[in-house]
Amino acid sequence: MPFKTVWGSDRVAWTPEGNITIPAEYVFVESGDGAKTRAIMKLARTKAAIVYRAVTKRKKHNRYAETLGIWVPPDCVVVEVKRSDPQKLADARERKEAREIAAFAKRILEDFPGCPPEEADVIARHACETGSGRVGRSKTAEDPVRLAVIAYIRHHYTDYEDHFVSGEFDPNAKEYARDRVRPMIEKKLTEWDSGSHQN
Repeated sequence: MPFKTVWGSDRVAWTPEGNITIPAEYVFVESGDGAKTRAIMKLARTKAAIVYRAVTKRKKHNRYAETLGIWVPPDCVVVEVKRSDPQKLADARERKEAREIAAFAKRILEDFPGCPPEEADVIARHACETGSGRVGRSKTAEDPVRLAVIAYIRHHYTDYEDHFVSGEFDPNAKEYARDRVRPMIEKKLTEWDSGSHQN
């Protein structure tokens, strides 16, 4: 699609190569509606139509010129634009997250067949929460399933959190607590890995 930049929105416009006259049948579409502009540009591309982008003259201290709009052939002007429904987008995100949670829970049960299914679901929901930055969302974690299961066991099957109830900050407390509960975590991992689970 040929694309030319002109200064100003008048039909007789200035370009670095000299003044040009925009074809009489061309229609000017003001900027401001991104969805409409994208739809028009897409249609113009399919028709290989020349599009004139009208901009303001760039001032000395301004890096970019302001786009005023575009000149396009009348058969490229899109009046109605199909817009995304916010509720439909939200529903789609929820369905996507539900699929991701189900897939993660399935992987947990495959790797740890002794894990109760309801707990696998809890672990997956926590690990895959959108925007949480947890292992279920990580693209770099080597074994996100194992890391998520370990974190769950640490907080639900050991006295890990009891080490922080005093409210006093100790920079060594976290490592100490993790070392302290590691045998309990390994025991539960063995139970779940072997296909058995005990209360």
